[in-house]
Amino acid sequence: MDSTPLDRRRFLQLAGSLPLLGTIPAAADEVTSIYGIRLWPAPDHTRVVLDLDRGVDYKLTKSGSPGKIILKMSQTQPILSLDAMVKDDPRLKSVKTWFANGGADFVVEFVLLKGVEARSFLLPPNENYGHRLVLDLHNIEQKRTQPPSAVRQQRKLTIAIDAGHGGEDPGAVGYKGAKEKRIVLSVARRLEKLIKREPRMRAVMVRKGDYYVSLGGRVRKARRSHADLLISIHADGFKKRSAHGASVFVLSNKRASSEMARWMARRENRADRIGGVDKVRESSSFAYALRDMERSANQKVGLELAEIVLGELKKIGDLHGNRVHKASFAILKAPDFPSMLVETGFITNPREEKKLRTAAYQQKLAGAMMKAVRQFAQRYPVVESAPLSSRAASRPSTAKVNVYRVRKGDTLSSIARKSGVSLSSLRRLNPGLGDMLSIGQKLRIN
Repeated sequence: MDSTPLDRRRFLQLAGSLPLLGTIPAAADEVTSIYGIRLWPAPDHTRVVLDLDRGVDYKLTKSGSPGKIILKMSQTQPILSLDAMVKDDPRLKSVKTWFANGGADFVVEFVLLKGVEARSFLLPPNENYGHRLVLDLHNIEQKRTQPPSAVRQQRKLTIAIDAGHGGEDPGAVGYKGAKEKRIVLSVARRLEKLIKREPRMRAVMVRKGDYYVSLGGRVRKARRSHADLLISIHADGFKKRSAHGASVFVLSNKRASSEMARWMARRENRADRIGGVDKVRESSSFAYALRDMERSANQKVGLELAEIVLGELKKIGDLHGNRVHKASFAILKAPDFPSMLVETGFITNPREEKKLRTAAYQQKLAGAMMKAVRQFAQRYPVVESAPLSSRAASRPSTAKVNVYRVRKGDTLSSIARKSGVSLSSLRRLNPGLGDMLSIGQKLRIN
C-alpha cells in the first residue's frame, strides 16, 4: 500500500492514473469495473463515491470501534489502485483493498478515525455520471444537556443562506470552466460576513464547503435553525452563450410565471439526481402539512423582499426580465418562513462568467441581498425573550403565562417573530393549534 498521505484533491487526481490491478478469474462481461473514487468531507459526514460501469451486488459491514467499515462487492474489478492514506478528513484514515473468496469478491476496507454511522446506496446513471455506489459516513450524534442560562436571551433574526449545488453536483459550468457551486459558495460567505456584522442577526450557512446537501436536507437545516428567512443563491446556465442577466424567484403554488421560470425550476429541482441522495431516506422530505394561510403570508413577505433584491441587482448589472419570477422550486416549498432564490447571472455567458469570478462583483451581489435582509429586520423585528433560567425555575402553578391576542392579518409565523419565539415552540405551547386563527384568539407565548 502507498504510505503517502493523500488529501481529497490529491486522492481524486490519482484516481484513474495508477496501474491496473491483477485480474480476477471471471469472464469480462460478468465483471463490474471500478474506474473512479471521490471523497467529499462535510461537517456532519464524509461521502465516498465509487464510479462503476454497471450495477453491483454488495454488502456493507462494520467491525471494531471506531474500527473499520468493510465493503464487499461481488464480481468486481478495480481498474485503478484504491489503496491510500487519507489526509485532512475527520473520519477516514485510510483505504485498503484485497480480493476474497477465490477472487470472486473485491473488498474495500475503510479504516476510521472515529465511530460513524455508515449508510450506502446505489445511484443510476444520469446526464453527468454513470453508475455510482455511495457510502456516507455520518457522525454519531450525542445528546448534550446544557444548564439553563441566567442571561436574558436576545433572539436574533436568523437568515439561512443556501449556496446551491456542491460536491458531486457542480451546477452550471462556464465557458472558461468556472463552476456554479464555487461561485455561489463565495457569494454566500460574503453575505454571511455582512449579516454577522449586525448585532441582532445571525447567519446559518446551509452548505459551508464543497459537499452536497440534498434539497430536503437544506430545508431541514433551515427549519432546525429556526430560520426567519431563506435565501438560496445560484448562477444560471443555458446552451446559448448570449443568455445573460440576474433574476430572482419566489415559489408559485400553481403555474410558473414564464416558460423560462418553469425550465429553471426543473433544472434546479433535478439537483438531487446529480448530487446523489438515498431516495428511501429522502422520500418524505417535502411532505409538509398543508398550512395554506401561513404559507400564503410568508410568500407575500418573500415577494416583497425579492422585489428589493431585484431592484438592487438592477443597479449593478443586467437583469433577465424586469420582474420577480415565480416557479415551483423545491427549495422554496417550506411554509415556515419566507424564501427566495437568487440567480446571480448566467455563468455560461463569457462576459458574466468573468464578472462572477471577481471578488468585487461577488461583494456587490452580497450587498444587494443584504439590503433586503435589513428591510426584513425593520419591517418584521424580533423581540427580546425572557431569561432562560427564570423560565426553567418557574413552576407551572405559579409561573406568569404571557398571552398574545390574535389581531387582523396575523399568521403563526408573524406572531412567532413578534413574540421572540420559534414557530415550533409556539405550536408546542399551544397543543392542538390549527392553521385557522380567529381575531381575538389567545395564544400562549412562554
